[in-house]
Amino acid sequence: MLADYEVIGHNYGVNGIYSNQLSDRHALTLTGSYQAQHLHTISNDSPFNGQIVTNLIDASGNCYSPSTGGYASCFSGDGHNVYSQGGVNGASLTPPVLAVDPVTGAATGAASSGARWLVTENGQHSGALDAVTPYISAVSLSDAYRPSRRLTINAGARLENFTFRLAETGGPYPARPFWYAAYNRENCFSPGAYATTSATLDPATGAWTCPTGSAHVALSGSSPKTSSYTIFEPRFGFTYSFTPDTVVRGSYGRYSAPPSSSDQLQGASQQNLASYIGQFVPFGYTTPHHDVHPATSDSFDFSLEQHVPKTDYAFSVTPFLRTTRDQIQATPIGAGGVVAGFNTGRQTSSGVELLIRKDDFARDGVSFNLSYAYTRSRIRFGNLPVGYNYVDTVDSAIQQYNSFTRACASANAALCGTYGAKNALPAFPSAGGPAVTNPYFNNAPQPLFDRNADYVPYTPLSTLSNGFRSTEVPHVATFVLNYKHGRASVTPSLTYSSGASYGAPFSTVGFDPTTCPPGATGAVTPASCSGFVFVPNTYTHRFDGFGDFKDPSRLTVNLQTSYQFSTRVRLTLTGTSLIDRCYQRGYAWDNGTTCQYAQLPLNLLSATSNATGGPVQLAYPYGSWYNNFWNGTVGQKIPTAVFGTLDVKL
Repeated sequence: MLADYEVIGHNYGVNGIYSNQLSDRHALTLTGSYQAQHLHTISNDSPFNGQIVTNLIDASGNCYSPSTGGYASCFSGDGHNVYSQGGVNGASLTPPVLAVDPVTGAATGAASSGARWLVTENGQHSGALDAVTPYISAVSLSDAYRPSRRLTINAGARLENFTFRLAETGGPYPARPFWYAAYNRENCFSPGAYATTSATLDPATGAWTCPTGSAHVALSGSSPKTSSYTIFEPRFGFTYSFTPDTVVRGSYGRYSAPPSSSDQLQGASQQNLASYIGQFVPFGYTTPHHDVHPATSDSFDFSLEQHVPKTDYAFSVTPFLRTTRDQIQATPIGAGGVVAGFNTGRQTSSGVELLIRKDDFARDGVSFNLSYAYTRSRIRFGNLPVGYNYVDTVDSAIQQYNSFTRACASANAALCGTYGAKNALPAFPSAGGPAVTNPYFNNAPQPLFDRNADYVPYTPLSTLSNGFRSTEVPHVATFVLNYKHGRASVTPSLTYSSGASYGAPFSTVGFDPTTCPPGATGAVTPASCSGFVFVPNTYTHRFDGFGDFKDPSRLTVNLQTSYQFSTRVRLTLTGTSLIDRCYQRGYAWDNGTTCQYAQLPLNLLSATSNATGGPVQLAYPYGSWYNNFWNGTVGQKIPTAVFGTLDVKL
């Protein structure tokens, strides 16, 4: 079931333009703008479901179980009787507390410490909250200068400011200090890891201990009242006409793209904000505020436009280059649908566009447009605020897998990371049963990715069960043919795409044998294991790289016909996807009706390895792309559609 997601917004703004033709060679333009966006976005997906919650707490903030009277996690469900949710099956907010240990006859920890029930969630709200108010202002000055009849120069600059007024995250939420302290006490993080881990409770002392190589997280609720960014953007362009048939154009400009308002502050309406912002610890953020600044791009292009003398043919060639600093990439966080934008590095996109034209579609006879575009995009990841980059988190997952192979018995730091040799065992001892077999012990270790290499850009960025496809489509060609005779015209069109690339190292999961209960003979039932590790793709026997696979190339044919009955009446018939063919690449997961591949449906499923087993639906790591949130397309072939329109002018 999807959460209730609501957006309330009011936008206000003003624009102004002043133009002055200073002379026959100079035209000055001054512009200014100001916009305020009052947004309120809420997603009701809190783990507490809007219920009133109480915790059994002592004066130091430690939590206790009412059923045992001993120390316990503050986050355990009411199935463990640690907290109570009012209104759930008539549950009491203050269930009885065991005061005397039935074995020793001594007072329990809860009784001796004076623990009492306190309300830690009021039940009025739940879910993620975005109440950030962006204010965007800009001023620009440009001059169109024509020093000669052949040359025109456009030069100017733009100054833009993005200011975000951040919502209050402390005052209205009196229970948040308790939740921050509890989360920091019970959760740990190891540099380079892709998730936090749980600390271990000592039931005798109430102390929480982190695994070796990790430390307690240090979340804080402090955030500034505003964040502001100012960008200076120079612009320049020219046009030069060698002859009426030959024209060259060139331009340079710096452009900025602001972050989303929700990227500036990760808020929630429940008291327990700590559990929500704890998802961002692997990315270096320990407060609700994220210093995500605008991405800035320097764009260059140059074009040659040529009309072939004494013919009705013309063509243009346009190479282009764009370099983007502080590229903002949407990144899925966990499996709950949370997506956040981070400044991830520098992206470079380059290519060339070609256009060939014949005649004019409004004239009788045959005319056409043929266009082709080649694009190459690569991103080099920079460090996140935590001090390492995105590729390092990928390598940490590979190192975890390697740690289960015999190659890590020597605790090679580069190969095994912080995991060392602790997992390099053929089987793991367990209490009360035979040792649990390690299915990865005899496998070959996997190579790491180069943190300084250039990679195909993905949107969203690849994480667990999400973001498995690229935004780059190298080759796209379109041919539009038109035949007009009097009042009738026929216009077939053809589009060819070489297909985007896809593939991700997080495509396949296996069980973590250190988290499995023993079977009768040491064999494991994967569903009984509480933890997982990323493992190589079952079919390629390696961790797939970004862009390792290519979508099918695609050919689509459409047709439009029209007839002008009179100056006021026109009939148009259109047929789309008369031909829609996708040429498969021969991968194990190919499906004849699929044209775009990505992660498995729902963004919640991962393929399971042979060692793990699992349902047949999870046998393949990639499937049809159903997430049309990003660019409005779906992965399947599009059926033929025919429709008509009758235009009548009164």
